[in-house]
Amino acid sequence: MENPPFAGIPSVVNYLKEWYRKYGRHELWWRRVQLNPYEVFVIETFLWKTRAEIVAEIARKFLEEFPDINTLANASQERLEEIFSNLGLQRRKSSLMIRAAKYIIEKYNGEFPTTYEDLIKIPGVGQYLANAILCFAYNQPVIPVDANVKRVVEKFFNLKIKNLRKLDEKTKNILREIGTTWGNFKEAAWCLIDYGSYLARAEKIFQKSGEPREPVPE
Repeated sequence: MENPPFAGIPSVVNYLKEWYRKYGRHELWWRRVQLNPYEVFVIETFLWKTRAEIVAEIARKFLEEFPDINTLANASQERLEEIFSNLGLQRRKSSLMIRAAKYIIEKYNGEFPTTYEDLIKIPGVGQYLANAILCFAYNQPVIPVDANVKRVVEKFFNLKIKNLRKLDEKTKNILREIGTTWGNFKEAAWCLIDYGSYLARAEKIFQKSGEPREPVPE
């Protein structure tokens, strides 16, 4: 798959903005509201290796049953395992969620911390989830990096990101400039996630058929 010609980050952002306007996952309910840190924590945990359309309804029901950190901390392991098994997720994720909730109550009086350094100490919270909370809940100028975002950055900027847990300064600067040029770090992050997902699907189709796929939604 060939890239269109670009002359720096502004032209890349313009291209991605137009693509996102046409093909972004605007229907996802959590992209249409301002989430609090707990809601981001729940949704992003569910999205790990699970399709967004499956998560959409289950996450809504989960948040109705466990609307805050206190109800999650008091949840039974069996109930969470039941929910996670429906998603096909590892059972250990359910125990990590309960541990995280109890940790936040004990260390931060039930309030999610506002810095990366403190968020990363929460059980089960890695670099992506910590940055997702900062971006999507606290509106901080950061773009969380998962495999999809990694795929886009590598494709457009001829980079090789070796360690998602410890990004090099060049990658950080590129992401910062993308968000700044876009004017909305949250929307830029959603676009990179969606476009990276598209690239993965297109590559699978290309490998099977030998024909490149046009960027259209599923």
